[in-house]
Amino acid sequence: MPLEYDELIESFVVEATEAVADLEADFLAIEEGGADIDDELVAKVFRNIHSMKGTAGFCGLERIGALAHEMENVLNLVRGKELVPTPGVVEVLLRGADQLTTMVQDVLNSNEVDTAQLEHELQLIERLGPPEDRDGDAAAAAAPAAGGGAGGPSDDAGDGRDHDDHGDEESWEESDELFDVHDDESEVDVPAADGSVAFLLVPTGPMNEHRRAGRSIHVLELDLLAQDAEQDRRPADLVRSLEDHGTIIQSYVSLGPIPPLETAEADELTFIVLYATEVSEEMLPSVLMVPEEAVTFVASAAGGGAADDAADDAPAPAAASDVAASAPSPAPAPAAAPAE
Repeated sequence: MPLEYDELIESFVVEATEAVADLEADFLAIEEGGADIDDELVAKVFRNIHSMKGTAGFCGLERIGALAHEMENVLNLVRGKELVPTPGVVEVLLRGADQLTTMVQDVLNSNEVDTAQLEHELQLIERLGPPEDRDGDAAAAAAPAAGGGAGGPSDDAGDGRDHDDHGDEESWEESDELFDVHDDESEVDVPAADGSVAFLLVPTGPMNEHRRAGRSIHVLELDLLAQDAEQDRRPADLVRSLEDHGTIIQSYVSLGPIPPLETAEADELTFIVLYATEVSEEMLPSVLMVPEEAVTFVASAAGGGAADDAADDAPAPAAASDVAASAPSPAPAPAAAPAE
């Protein structure tokens, strides 16, 4: 069904137009800096693209969302100093910016635009690095699969990543390395189960306060519709359970593309929670009554906590000699009865 220009899409167009206005100048400045990454500038562009991707998905603007997601992935590598923004990398990003601008200007027809080739080139940069560094065989990677443009997402369109090639599982498997428990001044991106960014630029200070208090950090991805249908559990009941067993640090609700109201109901309503709790990772799904796959470990507790504090305050066990010295003397045996 064709898109209709409503208040939601109108708001998206206003924000997206502002976001893409400076992309060309920003990308050229990033290219000029080369390996000397301007962290603040890259973070600004990343946030704009990230925001555009999220809002596009909410509005059902599939191709804008898919292209923005691939650009976001490349920018994330630049932010992490894993990719140098060479002229070849920036050239692809500039073409992506031009395509986004064109689609925003004709937003109602944007889902008909074939973005597959651009998405494929961005994925190649994610997997193989700058075009200048690739040999002929690498550059001749397979063309994007049919259906990757308008009318059907590519194989990676679900989350925009190829986890085996990009190494997300390895990156997040030891999530304690995400941030140091003694570093309260940084900001980190907290991952979801699929390796994508669940929470952008979260201050480490509040999370470390929880860790030092004996709480571990997790990301919860909770299907509110399934909770309601399968467990007869209202969202308010779920939130109460979360608050009973831990602390909600940040949260938001993620919606899938909104279908026509007269033909279907929304089939995706996910509550994303950055959560601190003293409950162990193994017990957390059963305690909260959620699927195991809904819980993603982020960082372990760093000691402390109520139990540890109580143990510290408890008096030390007395030595055996002290116990013996302080024990009451046994009562004297009764005198023997006189003989008859």
